[in-house]
Amino acid sequence: MNPQVTMMSVKPRRFRLNPLAAAAAAALLLMQPAQAIPIAWNVGVSGNWFTAGNWLPAQLPVNTDDVTINRAETLTVTYNGGVVSLNTLTIGSASNTLLVSAGTLSAGVLNNAGVVTVSGGVLNVTSGNSGAMNFNGGTSNLLDTLTLTGAVRFAGGTLAGGTVQQSGANRLSFANNGSNLLNNVTVRGDLNITASGGSVGRVNVNGGLTVLTEAGVAPGVINVGTTAASSGSILSFSGTAPGLSATVNLGSASSSGRMPMDGNGTLSLAVGTIVQGRGTIGEQLVGGTSHLGNTGLISANVNGQVLSIGNNGNFTNDGTVQAMGGGILTIAPAGFFNSISGLIKVADNTSTVNLGGTFFGTGLGVFDNAAGGFLNLTGTLNNSGTLTFSAATGSMRLSAGTVNGGTLQFGGGAGLQFANNGNNTLNGVTVRGDLNI
Repeated sequence: MNPQVTMMSVKPRRFRLNPLAAAAAAALLLMQPAQAIPIAWNVGVSGNWFTAGNWLPAQLPVNTDDVTINRAETLTVTYNGGVVSLNTLTIGSASNTLLVSAGTLSAGVLNNAGVVTVSGGVLNVTSGNSGAMNFNGGTSNLLDTLTLTGAVRFAGGTLAGGTVQQSGANRLSFANNGSNLLNNVTVRGDLNITASGGSVGRVNVNGGLTVLTEAGVAPGVINVGTTAASSGSILSFSGTAPGLSATVNLGSASSSGRMPMDGNGTLSLAVGTIVQGRGTIGEQLVGGTSHLGNTGLISANVNGQVLSIGNNGNFTNDGTVQAMGGGILTIAPAGFFNSISGLIKVADNTSTVNLGGTFFGTGLGVFDNAAGGFLNLTGTLNNSGTLTFSAATGSMRLSAGTVNGGTLQFGGGAGLQFANNGNNTLNGVTVRGDLNI
């Protein structure tokens, strides 16, 4: 018997795409990064960024583009409005300048072999090489690390955030301009507060400042007015800074540095921070009440020269304040509190600490004049407890100062001495031990 073949018809199957899956697929397509388009300055003369005919291809740069300005001619490209966020920005010739005067220009990577000048508006840079830069106004925000490959000069501008990597002669410099501002910046390499030619410089710090060595090791060094040409240079602080972390050298035997505190706020000197030399700390250049906190070291260590603390708010010492090597430390804030962990020290018999202002708290706190130097009370000590003198503390001299209340306990050949001054005052004080006038 022959086999029979049975024919079957097969209907095609229909597939339906889930609407949610379709929407997700479309979203994934939209999330793909736009492809960066190379676009270059195409004319040999200065011109405006927002003229399409100046570019090749003849269109304005848009977000995620790779922009290059690299012409043999000497020219300036002016960016003066709008908001553009580039993938990369390259200035390839030393004769080319990008001027940002208004608007917001952002670059993921800056490769600058020419000049970038910010006179207004906002420049945002994630990272890159600086080339020559001039911060003459506006605000420049740094998100990561800017490696200096040329001179970077401040003349009224702001740099905020990020890390500045200095090396060799490629360093920040500051004109004597009260509008120069560093806001929460980390600087690697010595920070010299001078103008580009080494003359008097000035910069204000808001939001904290960390200075490291070029290799990134703490602490780094800040030099303020350490040469005769830069004497009187200013490193000022405003607002409430989370903490200054650095070694700050103020002045020298032939010069002085200034470290003012402006407006209302508090400056905290972090553990490991050293402020030393000759000059002033805490003077007020603008209005407000400023407070100073120290958990580091403040040292007057230049022979015969004065380092003074004179902020118009309170000074709280949780670290060490000292005079050494013949230096003179004058402490005269509106209020002074030397905590139980703080130390006032005269390191040798040639040095002087002058205690001015008004002490608040229970008394003087911990002090050390065992070396037999000069510890002078020139202000007012409100003593609610017992101030104990011993061979380990050494003596203190009343020099136009006042002691209110409490007990003075003499011992070990140490006690209170008196300068020949008609303003010396003991008010409601109990003295235990011989009082020799």
